[in-house]
This record gives sequence, structure tokens and C-alpha cells, in this order.
Amino acid sequence: MDRYSSQIRGKEHDKLVEAFKKIGEELGFVTQAEMLQRGARVDVVWINRDGKVEVAIEVETSAQWKKDIVTTWETSPRLAVVLAHYKTDKGTEDITQYDLLQYMPHRLFFISYLQKKAYLVEKARIVKAYDIKTAE
Repeated sequence: MDRYSSQIRGKEHDKLVEAFKKIGEELGFVTQAEMLQRGARVDVVWINRDGKVEVAIEVETSAQWKKDIVTTWETSPRLAVVLAHYKTDKGTEDITQYDLLQYMPHRLFFISYLQKKAYLVEKARIVKAYDIKTAE
């Protein structure tokens, strides 16, 4: 992520959105920024060859990520990605206590960007944790 965003000029939010677009394109998806779906605007989506949203991504430079869960849900993705800026484990604790996640029909990949940690969440349960290394 850092490798991609460091090559882009602008605000941090915009740099991260563009980084996600580039990663999606390299993985073979059609990417779209600012997708409007049912009144909700998603930062980035990765669309598969069938024209369906495979991944819906929200970048949140504050700690207010809960609304982003609902925003990604509106696109009916197979996976939602929410990148949030946390310096502590509070975001991780909030995930497991957010009742709405129990009903989410898809998985969530939650990235705690400042901590360089990520979590795969299914039905409000962390199923896998990752340490994110900075690319050299």
C-alpha cells in the first residue's frame, strides 16, 4: 500500500484511494472510484468480468468507520475492505462488539493502517489477523 500511495500526490485519503485502484487493476479487476449505489458513495470498487462488485473499499482517515460498513454493504460485494487510522487496538475491539457485523452477508477485511495490522472478519468474529509489512 505504501509503495503505491507514495507515488501519488495529494491528500492522504485520495492517495490511498488511488493506491487501491492501482492494486485492483494489477489484480485484473475493473476499478471505479466514487461508486454511487442506493444513495451511498463507496470510495473504490473492484468489478469482476461479470460486472459484479467483487470488493468494495472505504478509506477512513478518522476513526469513524462504522458508517463505512453500511456504505460498502450497499454494493453487495463478496468482500468489504475498510481502512481506518488507529494508533491503538480500539478499532479491533470495536469490530468484535459491532452487532451489525453479525448480519453482514460478506466478509470484512479491516485494516488498521497506522498500526500496520489487518483483520479478516466474518459474522463479527476475527477469523485471521495479519501484520502488514512495509514494502521495501
